[in-house]
Amino acid sequence: MRRLISFLIIFLLAIGCATTQHKTTTKKNTPKIVQIQKVLENIPIFPGAKFDLDNTFIYESGTIKAAVITLEGSGNLKDAVDFYKRKMLEEGWELVSSFIYQQKASLFFDSPASSCNIEIEQDYGKLTIIIRTGTKAPLGDVK
Repeated sequence: MRRLISFLIIFLLAIGCATTQHKTTTKKNTPKIVQIQKVLENIPIFPGAKFDLDNTFIYESGTIKAAVITLEGSGNLKDAVDFYKRKMLEEGWELVSSFIYQQKASLFFDSPASSCNIEIEQDYGKLTIIIRTGTKAPLGDVK
């Protein structure tokens, strides 16, 4: 009887600590990851950051692409800001504006065909990076 009770206690503790949902993934073959990689072809990913698929949205229609892509990783705010300022310029983006307030940063980039806003938030060593990007509409299409 003691063994049964011990087993039940261990079993309940084990399943109480288990989780069935994973927010991030690094699988290369999922359709959503492939779609994200196409949208981000000239936008770098902070080293070690993983996609948060539950908080990622992509819209494509003809030549128009728009996306909100959420990444989670570890690091500090200054390193992430420096990374994006350097790497985005290497990819042909122009830094239009940036600001840092407390543990949050917003970077605004522009290219001939697209615009991009990267928000970075640090919370106790955890980074949340939100990339918002979209193609520019031709001037004749703006109403």
